[in-house]
Amino acid sequence: QGGGRNLGFELVSQLEQLVQGDFRPDKTFYLDLPVEQGMQRVVARGEKDRFEREELEFFEKVRSAYLRLVESNPERYVVIDASQSLESVQKDLSLALDKLISSHV
Repeated sequence: QGGGRNLGFELVSQLEQLVQGDFRPDKTFYLDLPVEQGMQRVVARGEKDRFEREELEFFEKVRSAYLRLVESNPERYVVIDASQSLESVQKDLSLALDKLISSHV
């Protein structure tokens, strides 16, 4: 949300350090989806919650911020194309998890 609210990477990094210290996940799974497609899914599901009532520009900024994080630290992130069918997303997640687990055995 920091990206959507224009807080800047430096402030978000400082907050992350303050809250998490040196504790970081080995991997972060990022399910990427174009904003328009995500909003279509929200509308199809029904009533929007408080967060989902934000303007499209907010979500574009959030997505851009995540994509910059992925680009700046690719070894930490696994990007899953969430525009696929649910079954395909589940398959990609399963494959990525299997790969992660087998690399730690």
